[in-house]
Amino acid sequence: MSKLLDSFKEDYSSNLLGEIEEDDEEEENPNKNIMDSSTITVDTLRADNKTLEIAKRFAKDRNGITEELSDEQAIDNFLEHFRSFNVNEYTTGGDWNYVSAASADSTANKQYSVKAKQKLDDYAYLYQKFHALPNFSEGWLGDYVKGLATAPSTLVGLIPMFGQIGKGGAILANQALKQTVKGAVNKAVKKTVSDSIFKKVGRAALPTSIAAAAGRHPFVAASLIEGSAAGFADIARQKTEQKIDVRDELDPTQTAISVATVPAFLGIVGAKKLLATGISKLGKGGDISEKTLADIRNTLIQKNTQANKIASNTLNLPENSLLKGKLSDTLPALDSVKQKGVKKLKGIAEDVGLVDEFALSLDPSRTKRIFAAVTEIISTNKKVRDQFLTNVQDKDGKWKIRITEGIAKILSNKTVAGKTTEDFMSDILEKYNLTGNDISNIFLATFSEAGKTLKQASDFKKLFRSVSDDVTDALGMDLETKDLFLKIKNIGEKGNVREFLKNVEDGRRTGFFRQLDDVRLAAMTSQTGTTFRNSVSGYARIGTDTLVNLFDRALASSVKAITAGTKGKGTVGLFDATPNDDIFSLVFGMTNNLETKAIDEILKLNYNKQMSNLYRELRDIETGLPSSKKGKNAPQLTKARAIGKQLNALNTLSDNYFKRIAFIGSIKKRFNEAYQGELYGEFGLDNLIKLREANKIPVGKTSTLAKGAKFKKTLNYTRKFNDIVKKSNKSDAIKNALISNKTSDEIKNILKDEYNVINMIKNNTFTKYLNSKQGGQLLEDATKDALYFTYQKTPDSPLLKNILIGMHRVPFLTSSFIPFPRFIMNAMRFTYEYSPAYLLSPVNNAFTKTLKSDNYAEVAKGLVGTSFFLGAMAFRESEYAGDKWYLARFPNGKQFDMRPFFPAAPYLYFADIATRLKKGDPIVGESNFIKDSVQALTGTQFRAGLGLYAIDEGISAIFDSDSTTEEKFNKFGKFGVQAAANLINTYTIPLTPIQDVLNTFVSDDDARIVKETRSSNLLDLFINKSLARIPENYKIEKYLSELMGHRVTDVYETPTRSEPLRRFTPLTRQTYGYLLRDEGNFLEKELDRLKLRKNFINQNTGTPEADTLWNEMIGEWSSTYLSPLLEKSETYKLATDEEKKNLIKEEVIKWKSKIKDRVKLVQELEEINTGDSGIKQHKKYGFNPIKKQSLENKYRGTKLMFLSKAKEAYNEQFGAPEDGISYDYDKLKAFAEYFELKFETTKDLKN
Repeated sequence: MSKLLDSFKEDYSSNLLGEIEEDDEEEENPNKNIMDSSTITVDTLRADNKTLEIAKRFAKDRNGITEELSDEQAIDNFLEHFRSFNVNEYTTGGDWNYVSAASADSTANKQYSVKAKQKLDDYAYLYQKFHALPNFSEGWLGDYVKGLATAPSTLVGLIPMFGQIGKGGAILANQALKQTVKGAVNKAVKKTVSDSIFKKVGRAALPTSIAAAAGRHPFVAASLIEGSAAGFADIARQKTEQKIDVRDELDPTQTAISVATVPAFLGIVGAKKLLATGISKLGKGGDISEKTLADIRNTLIQKNTQANKIASNTLNLPENSLLKGKLSDTLPALDSVKQKGVKKLKGIAEDVGLVDEFALSLDPSRTKRIFAAVTEIISTNKKVRDQFLTNVQDKDGKWKIRITEGIAKILSNKTVAGKTTEDFMSDILEKYNLTGNDISNIFLATFSEAGKTLKQASDFKKLFRSVSDDVTDALGMDLETKDLFLKIKNIGEKGNVREFLKNVEDGRRTGFFRQLDDVRLAAMTSQTGTTFRNSVSGYARIGTDTLVNLFDRALASSVKAITAGTKGKGTVGLFDATPNDDIFSLVFGMTNNLETKAIDEILKLNYNKQMSNLYRELRDIETGLPSSKKGKNAPQLTKARAIGKQLNALNTLSDNYFKRIAFIGSIKKRFNEAYQGELYGEFGLDNLIKLREANKIPVGKTSTLAKGAKFKKTLNYTRKFNDIVKKSNKSDAIKNALISNKTSDEIKNILKDEYNVINMIKNNTFTKYLNSKQGGQLLEDATKDALYFTYQKTPDSPLLKNILIGMHRVPFLTSSFIPFPRFIMNAMRFTYEYSPAYLLSPVNNAFTKTLKSDNYAEVAKGLVGTSFFLGAMAFRESEYAGDKWYLARFPNGKQFDMRPFFPAAPYLYFADIATRLKKGDPIVGESNFIKDSVQALTGTQFRAGLGLYAIDEGISAIFDSDSTTEEKFNKFGKFGVQAAANLINTYTIPLTPIQDVLNTFVSDDDARIVKETRSSNLLDLFINKSLARIPENYKIEKYLSELMGHRVTDVYETPTRSEPLRRFTPLTRQTYGYLLRDEGNFLEKELDRLKLRKNFINQNTGTPEADTLWNEMIGEWSSTYLSPLLEKSETYKLATDEEKKNLIKEEVIKWKSKIKDRVKLVQELEEINTGDSGIKQHKKYGFNPIKKQSLENKYRGTKLMFLSKAKEAYNEQFGAPEDGISYDYDKLKAFAEYFELKFETTKDLKN
């Protein structure tokens, strides 16, 4: 084909843009006698003109360096490269990709073949020159250190689970095992806490056996990672040497030695560990040690043991003996609820709009403490106590009074046992080491049993009437549980709960296909590249929210200063002393592992439900309802989600790592704010100190302090400072300090210690605070903060909740279009809140929320987002901006897609629009404006599942008004095949890392060439798409081609370049989260800048094989002639953008028809006669794609019946082609024309 294009050359010189002269063709530069007998040094290389010329060319061709290098720089670059080749598996794999591509292209008989041969010769020349140098020549140390430091096996330490141990990556062990309490506590708590608790805690922190195995053997894990990297790098190194003819065959012994020597380098672990220990000393919790952590654990054990003793004493009191028996009969079977009742409750949660799991975390000792607490609660009210002592069951087994009714009656009062209801419940929970959720579980268990026993609507109304706001507040329920209770109550009061529960159990269940879809969704996020991208996004979010904290506190300080303290008095300012890390709480949470672990453990032990909800794996995947079917009717994929968790082992660890940091960081910040409110609030400690120092007690209305009724009454009543202090709600330590005349600073330090999280844990006040109403709210808010931080928060809006639930109702349907809707919802919220729009929106903007809450975080988000937008604009105008809005460019010219690294996409997209406006470049043009907007706003590329292209074809098949029913049926059939193949493809995503490793280090060039997955043959189409991610898929295709006649996939041809597109060092997809792209040529850059789509250059006729043939020749023409012509044309440079668009289009139109004619001619020459029948077949495809496309384009719509009739006649006379498409299209055309003429004359198509 390239020879045919040569004839264009003379004509082309006369076109509008033809003011340039062609460069002389470069001569071949074969390497002969590269090595000589003289000693080579760096100085002799710098003095050798041939070496300098080749080194400069190599810097451009291999390393992408576009600027002119000095002689010294060129030699230094080539030396650094080959030293990196020896120690950096990325460079080694890249060189294998480079030389194998050059070798393949040099024999392709194309315009670029000469250049490819020169690349291969240049590489061989420099390789041998390098190996002729002494081992420790100039600059060797720095180059080798740099090569090692930038190796993927080193940078794997960026993934959180590997971060502590560095190059070996064995921190998977320490991070995973340190997150669970089992190791240190399990042995000491044998009798007080059952092992089932630790199983639950362990599952939350260590979700897979894969992670556990690596955790148990950290240095084995490190050796495997390092050894595998070294082994594959050595294979690539030897294969590279084979391509440049310096090695005859692979040496497995050398590879084995490379693998075996790797563990010697693991001494770096010690240095990294020391560094990590030093970093962990930063922050307010930096002085915590393993001993302190052990002391905290022992305190927890002692507290649990003491609570069990108190529970035993309560239950053994003589006055409780009769009551205990009655309550035992009435109390729901708590232990069985976990197995029998929770599935219904989860079903209720789904249908009332709560998708989060409501697990009942009960162990035997905890059950006893709950029983004792209930006994004491009931004992406080004689009337209720007497009702239970005389409690009986009716004939249906229903108790006269349920235990939940008794608790509700007591807690609905303002006071209980001489205390406020809230204080009473706080003391009960503290006494028995329980949480409000433990008592709430009794209600859940009762509701579960009610679904099986109650028959009348009136019974339901009575049952649910006991659940009031006062009761839920007194129990300190978290908001989700409270929401569930109140919604169940509303349903129950309508009297339809029994039918509702029946529908939940029998009508809605997780079946085979639902679980199969769950595995597919899990497979989509199973790659290590996904973990890396999520980790990068996590670190970026830490930086982003740290800036928000900084802006928030700075705004608070400014407001205080401007208003002289009348506004923002209870907020935390920039320089205010705080009990915990504040502005940098996220950063210190990342570095201070021991403190983070201490807080995490206490929460897991006492708030298992909330922590399980927080750390639950695959939140966007576990969307189905549980099955209630048993026995033979049970779903067969019972281990489906276990498979999903195994696939997402690394991703889950990374996810939980950032959740933990965000959760504990939020807790610290909220305790700081609570401390500030306690210190400077209206009845805060600061006012008490001032009151003491005033030496008099303000009385009555003249006091600015006496605004609260209770405080005013106390002031008026006592008129004595000590009485005021004693009756305040301050701690005993604060009261004693105030009365004993300690200094103001000493008193404030005592308060600060009381709000320091670690001190609270040491002093057993942490859980007591969290059991209070405000503490429960704090825990709830911190959980939401952490889920939003990782883009997994369930929306608050009932509408959005229902949309979220509905999206995964039908397996494979909506999940194929939008696999991860929860992420999209959170990403869109982030895009809005962290943007200038949040500041400027006319409704519900950041300022409105700030005025309502006296909280400056919302404004801070908008300001930080604005600064990011401005930074993105600066980036888009820099040398590092790629050709498209979402591309970034390395100094070597390679580009990569930044869209997967959320939240980069929205800032880059809108920055690109702003930059275009500034420069006067087109904004919309002919490009995919809507598609780009959706991808930017949602943070999703919609590549998995069906994909946007397949969706477009499906919509076209349904709504194309010009198509006949038969055409729509054919299109829809093709869409169905693509959909099925794409779905199968998603199950093979976990194999992609293996494919990327092999394609980087082992596979031939053919494996890295981008293939055309479209095909006219539905079987070929299905196989091509299904096998796309399977390792060595190109070899499988060749095997299938020989076995069953499947046609091997074509090379993907682009209309803007002649060389095949390649995935260069695909290992980067797994190690860095992106695939590298070559820099576009001048034409491609101009098309992007002018917002011109390629569809006016390429062909998309509906016959993929014809498109491939046309685009192949058009690509050679555009890259060889059109692109360089535009780049050097003075006419083009002086034209306006609109004129440039027209000039490009005119040139394409001018030459496109000529190219088509040449393609037709060439394809006719490719046809051969197959026998006496005169049937012609195409050598490559079996049919002539150009003739097929031409015929189908002519006979479509109302004329399709002529083509259908022609196929019937052809099949009858010559036999139907096996694949249904390999006709002799000349003969088929003759038949169609016959039937068309016959119809025109007779209006009849019958024979």
